[in-house]
Amino acid sequence: MLAEFAIAFMPICVIFLTLCQLARLGIAKLYTQHAAAVGIRACAVIISPDPGEDIPVDGPEEDYKRAVETVVKQSDDGLAKNELRYEKAECTHNGVANGGEDTLTVQTSYTCTIPIADKIVCGSGSRKLEVTAEFPHQGADYKIEGK
Repeated sequence: MLAEFAIAFMPICVIFLTLCQLARLGIAKLYTQHAAAVGIRACAVIISPDPGEDIPVDGPEEDYKRAVETVVKQSDDGLAKNELRYEKAECTHNGVANGGEDTLTVQTSYTCTIPIADKIVCGSGSRKLEVTAEFPHQGADYKIEGK
């Protein structure tokens, strides 16, 4: 009976560890998707064509990247520190200035950390995640007046 346990234990242990690693990879993918959703909403009101062009009100063109990076940094609460890293985000606009569509592509890098399972799930130890989000551009003709 001990021999059967010893033979069955290792495959069961490897399967368990692999499922745990896949669950953590799924969490990282969810963080990346959430970062893309937050980033595309910021992108839709920040990037040009921005009909307002009011410098005191409008954020810099790169603010959507900061929004994405902030969400990815929050992943340290749900994953091990620096397990998910922000690599880049790129937002593009298609169509007319007061409409059209914005597309954001977010790239992150996930580092597998569970022994044995890291080689099965990630191979080289890390895995690239890429998510694309689309949102209508929120441009509108407006003017802000004040003193």
